Amino acid sequence: MTTLREKQREKRGREILDAATELISARGYEETSMENIAGQAEVGVATLYNYFGSKLELLHALFDRYIDEQLEEGRVVIENPPADVVEGMAALFSAYADGMARRMPKKLLRELTAVAFSRQFSYGKDTLSQKMRLRDQCRDLMEHYHARGQVRQDATADEAAMLCYSAISIPLTLFALDFGVTLEAAKESMRRNLELALTGLAPQGGTR
Repeated sequence: MTTLREKQREKRGREILDAATELISARGYEETSMENIAGQAEVGVATLYNYFGSKLELLHALFDRYIDEQLEEGRVVIENPPADVVEGMAALFSAYADGMARRMPKKLLRELTAVAFSRQFSYGKDTLSQKMRLRDQCRDLMEHYHARGQVRQDATADEAAMLCYSAISIPLTLFALDFGVTLEAAKESMRRNLELALTGLAPQGGTR
């Protein structure tokens, strides 16, 4: 059972992350100090460091929260998957895109992406395991269709999921980094890429 103290600590942690989100979105990661974040969250600097030992640790927590929110968006599709594999995979990645648009300011997405591939994050290695949680959810959905014969049996659900995840990466990244790609255009491009990829994964001698 969660104690009152634990609930208060969780609430304060969320408030600090909210403050960091607001400031980094407005100023950028490098221009935002821990002192700035403490002031925005209305906590002492010592208290902030008690929650997050460094700005890098705080950024890791922001990235974790972002992944958690994306997984929550995808869980709706996992629990009630469409009958068709293309529609199902498109629904999953559209849910990610919709959640991204609703919850995450574009500037913060750009900052997270830039820092995630910086030296501080071992050029992407430190965030790979976090991002693979999304790939794992994609695999879970693919296992549903694989078991129903909608995917060729000589391809594993893991292989099919990786192909689908690769197929949507560019459209989703172009939208996230604000390269002039709208949400609807990104979702349409993802669906088309998935359709092409899954046509190649259709059972031999049949269709999806």
